[in-house]
Amino acid sequence: MEAEILRRGLRTIDEIFKRCKQSQELDLFRIPDIINSLDKKQIKSKQWLVDTLAEYYSSNGTIVIGGGWYGLLGYLLKLKFPDHKIINTDIDENAIDIGCVIFPEIKHKIIDMINENYSETWARENDKGVFISTSVEHIHRDEVDSIMFYNPNKMVVLQSNNYFDHVSHINCSETLEDFKEYISPMLKEICYAGELHLGDYTRFMIIGKT
Repeated sequence: MEAEILRRGLRTIDEIFKRCKQSQELDLFRIPDIINSLDKKQIKSKQWLVDTLAEYYSSNGTIVIGGGWYGLLGYLLKLKFPDHKIINTDIDENAIDIGCVIFPEIKHKIIDMINENYSETWARENDKGVFISTSVEHIHRDEVDSIMFYNPNKMVVLQSNNYFDHVSHINCSETLEDFKEYISPMLKEICYAGELHLGDYTRFMIIGKT
C-alpha cells in the first residue's frame, strides 16, 4: 500500500515538473509539498485514524474530509470502506486538482468548510455520515466551534498535535487532555481519545458525536 502511494506521488511530481518547464501554471513549491503530504508520518497518523474509526463506525453514510490536502486520507478510507462515498475537500484549488490525479478513486471538491454555504451543501447532507479534520492545529478555536456547528448529528474525527514550532500551527495542544478539554464542550459524546507518538511531536485524536 505504501509503495503504491509513493509510486503515485512520484508520477504526479514528474508531471508537475514537466508542466512547470513549459508554463507558470504550477509552481515548483508543489513538489516538496506533495512529498511532505505522503511521508511516513502522514501515512502512519492517517492509517491510525482509519483503523480506529472502523472500530466505532458501521453505518453507510458519506465521509467528508475537511481540509484534506491532496487526498491521502480519503484514499486510505476508500481502502477500508470501499462502498462508502468519500469526499475530500479543501479550499486550495490546486491541491484539489492534484488530488484528482493522485487519488482518482475518491471525490474531490473545493470547499471552504468555515461558512454557511458549506453547511448547506455538504454538512447536512447525511445524518449518518462522518466529518473528519486532521488539521485542527491550523484552525482558530472559534472556527473549530463553527465547523462542529455546521456538522450536526454526525460522527466527527478530529486530529491535532503539540508541534508548536511550525509557522502555520496556530492551535496546537500541549497534551491529549488539553485537546480533549476544549473539544469536549462542542460534542455530545466522546467515543475515543488517544495519542500517537511520532518522534519530535505527538498527534492527538478524538472521535465523537455532535
